[in-house]
Amino acid sequence: MITTYNSDVLLKLFGEPITYEGRTIKAVVEIGEYDGKGSGFATGLSDKAKVWVKVKDVVLPKAKDVILIKGKKWYVDHISDSDDGMHCLEIVANVRTVRP
Repeated sequence: MITTYNSDVLLKLFGEPITYEGRTIKAVVEIGEYDGKGSGFATGLSDKAKVWVKVKDVVLPKAKDVILIKGKKWYVDHISDSDDGMHCLEIVANVRTVRP
């Protein structure tokens, strides 16, 4: 059985406003716990999160796109999943490199 979803309902129930590259859109935000694995930008430490955005709102997300969530600046690390309706973006903030 294939389960489908309605992105409008998902965003209405769980969405919150974010600013993506200067544009305010709705997204589902999941702030993750620190896991010490670093990010795609550098070997080091960072805060991590996932955001689900509509494809029509963010057609071509790319690494280092800037997202503001409740005043905190985040950066797109990579697209972890995508379908016809939504992208799931892995994002990072407070990226700190580890010195050898």
